[in-house]
Amino acid sequence: MPYNLSQDWDEHNIQSTALAEINRHPWVTAGGKGELELELPMMEVVQTHIIPSIDAMDPDVLQAISSLGCFKERDKLIQELLSPNHNTEKVIYFLLLERKRRRPAYEDDSEAIVRVRSESSDPPRKRIDTCKINGTSTYQFGDISEGSPLTPRRQQFK
Repeated sequence: MPYNLSQDWDEHNIQSTALAEINRHPWVTAGGKGELELELPMMEVVQTHIIPSIDAMDPDVLQAISSLGCFKERDKLIQELLSPNHNTEKVIYFLLLERKRRRPAYEDDSEAIVRVRSESSDPPRKRIDTCKINGTSTYQFGDISEGSPLTPRRQQFK
């Protein structure tokens, strides 16, 4: 056992300790009331809706989710997003859509000038949102996905 580990832990404890026990350990709860307040998994918290067609998808959000690198097959991603069921792809899509609606990104004039003048062949780009008509988003969703939480963690759509 490493010399810097407390004698509270030995080889047997490290190998057979459940996550719940670890979360109650003084090292984890230092300064707290004895137990961590754990958040629910995103799948149980984020409300998703049925997306009726590919035209109803936000292209900025679709681009953002595609750029994450974990969804390499675009056709499979779109198929999962169009599914009536609550799934990981939809949770990520609606989290990104919520972020876009709360904090839309616009290009700054100074950043556009810097990118034009940059000597790099591929200068970094800021996320820039589009798809606004008369200042509002055109995307409306109705029914909640099958298996989605009934109560959203916060009001997502106005």
